[in-house]
Amino acid sequence: MSAVGIFVAKIMIFAFFVYALLTGSATGVMERELVVGLVAEEIYKERGLDEPQERERKESEVMREARQRVAKMSKQEIHERWKEGQAQLAAEHATDETAQKRRRLASHAAELRGDELGLSPVDPQREQVYQEELSKRAQLPPADLGAGR
Repeated sequence: MSAVGIFVAKIMIFAFFVYALLTGSATGVMERELVVGLVAEEIYKERGLDEPQERERKESEVMREARQRVAKMSKQEIHERWKEGQAQLAAEHATDETAQKRRRLASHAAELRGDELGLSPVDPQREQVYQEELSKRAQLPPADLGAGR
């Protein structure tokens, strides 16, 4: 393709995106697809399809039914479901972030415990040695806690 042809194609693509943004048609398509996914999840739950293999076998049927259900919805209903879906995704994301923070803190605490006992962070028996050390210290009188060092 010539340089002029490529330039014209880029302008046409840019014009399409500007048109889509101004008219909202691109947003409507994205909203509709998210809602189709949400409805598909509802159908999976209704039918009790929890296993990944079951979901794969029934995927085309479920997606077809989900698209049919969404096609019957008004634009307002689709938009409301989309907002619900966005809120649900945000809540799941926040939960994932919280879980990641907890895992990082637990990992860091384990490393600190290993450092206190003079173990390297990669020592696979670090936690076991830590627990043994704690039990030894628990058996000592309070005045002798630091005597072993």
